Amino acid sequence: MTELNSFIQLQEIYKFLRKRREDQKFLNYLEISATFVLISIFLFFAIKPTATTIFSLLGDIKSKQLLTSQMKSKIISIVQAQDAYSQVQEKYDVIESSLPDKPKYYQSALNFSSIAQQSSNTLDQINFNLSSNEKSSISPNINTYSIDITSKTNYQSTLDFVKSALNNRRLVDLKSIQLSKVEDKNGNPLNQLRMNITANLFYLKDNNEKK
Repeated sequence: MTELNSFIQLQEIYKFLRKRREDQKFLNYLEISATFVLISIFLFFAIKPTATTIFSLLGDIKSKQLLTSQMKSKIISIVQAQDAYSQVQEKYDVIESSLPDKPKYYQSALNFSSIAQQSSNTLDQINFNLSSNEKSSISPNINTYSIDITSKTNYQSTLDFVKSALNNRRLVDLKSIQLSKVEDKNGNPLNQLRMNITANLFYLKDNNEKK
């Protein structure tokens, strides 16, 4: 009888210990699970700003790469346009000096003065016939005006002047060349000639000019 009681008591102890062990395992599982949950929450809130920043930086990098590519393309286009403009500008300067878009009276006077000086001619007078501005027979888009030049010269200087005027870049049409002797106060001829040249100069017609 005593042994039976002892056996029953041992079974109760075993049951209690088994239950305690199961409860301890449950608490351990619960603790581990809670730990993983807390770690996950911590990682989520800790990594989220960093991940957001990384994705934002990656987006900025791609945007800047695209912008850099577009800027390079624009720079290349600008360089090509500048090269093309330089080539056109060179041709434009030649055309402008030959056939300007304005009468440029002052420039014409300086031009003939320079030609006279190079050909050893002494200019006495340059007159512009402003009333002669009219359409030229060359083209309806080209106007012309006449200029009268008087100078003291000699035969060779006259030839040099005419040659330089015709070879000048500015388009010139020599209408007439007159040579006469130069006399002193007493009517004695000097070793000089008086040259009188009438020429036409051309320029482009202004599109806003009244017809």
